[in-house]
Amino acid sequence: MSVENDKEKGGVKLRTKLRKLGVLLGLLLTFWLLEVAIASAAPLSCQTTRVFGDTCIETGIYISQIGWQQAGTVLFARTDDVPDSLVSVPLSHRLNAPILLTYPAQLEPPVLTEIERLGAKHGFISNPIEEKNSVRQFFKSRLPLGFTKNLRL
Repeated sequence: MSVENDKEKGGVKLRTKLRKLGVLLGLLLTFWLLEVAIASAAPLSCQTTRVFGDTCIETGIYISQIGWQQAGTVLFARTDDVPDSLVSVPLSHRLNAPILLTYPAQLEPPVLTEIERLGAKHGFISNPIEEKNSVRQFFKSRLPLGFTKNLRL
């Protein structure tokens, strides 16, 4: 009986060693295949053009010039309130309208020139602050003739 027990013990040990060897070989094969897959991955090719100006207002105008030949609507966001600009992005996409940045209490001449170039007739103001400090009070007298709407969001 002791010979049979020794054979059973030897068989169990052999199976255990074979299992460990199989797991080790499986892990080695997995890591080798991952290394081959990673090494053979081609880098993404994407051409980008950096658009910028000396100020954020100029950057907004350059983006408008590159993205729109004409636009019936423009969105205005304040330069000193970044969240305004960010929340304007979905509306800009929906209306296919550029976002032009302005100072809180004035419209810069280059912004007015860009509005004229685009031929915009409608505008949305994104600035949730008191009316007396908003850009809106300057719009009525400074926007090009024919600019019919300026709605506050």
